[in-house]
Amino acid sequence: MEVNRLAEQAGQHAHPARCSDHSRYTLANRLMLTLLSHLRQYHEETYHHSLRVSYLVRRMAKHLICENREVRRLIRSAMLHDVGKLAIPIGVLDKPARLNAQEWIQMDRHGTIGASILHATGLFGDDEIYIVSHHHRWFGQNARMTEPRLVDAMVDLLAVCDAYDAIIYDRPYRDAQNSDWAIRQINERAGDQFNPVMADLLRCVLSEQA
Repeated sequence: MEVNRLAEQAGQHAHPARCSDHSRYTLANRLMLTLLSHLRQYHEETYHHSLRVSYLVRRMAKHLICENREVRRLIRSAMLHDVGKLAIPIGVLDKPARLNAQEWIQMDRHGTIGASILHATGLFGDDEIYIVSHHHRWFGQNARMTEPRLVDAMVDLLAVCDAYDAIIYDRPYRDAQNSDWAIRQINERAGDQFNPVMADLLRCVLSEQA
């Protein structure tokens, strides 16, 4: 998959400066569907993971006091949060063992790559922040902020949803764990890796369907 070519083509066809807000929103959604189609063809499990994460994000976001526009943007970001994996070799994505140091460097770039693809279109705004930051640890970021921005809270929400889904589904190098085990793992890392408010919200939302 030639990711640079895809980003360049997306940017050429977007023309955001010529668009009304409604047209920008429509174009962004069309590009999202195109990118998801590429992702499904390239690595189907990452595609399904992205849809599951977006569904959980939607369930959690309805409990937060924020504008519908921000919720829609967050859901779209959740769908695209792993689009940068289009640039990661299949042998790395599907390796049936722990990644070595060099492979981790490759994998770690997927957030930055995904944000670069969206940036090339000029259509996605804060989506880029969500995507480049969805693996950042909470401690040392929002933990030091006296007045966290809404975008930081949205990144924190995406991070717990992404982690939870990754735990409860099979990975090439390990079997899936059950939901209770996943929640315990996230709670143990709350205050360090994860925002404790979002970790608690995840537990509450998941308990609604129990």
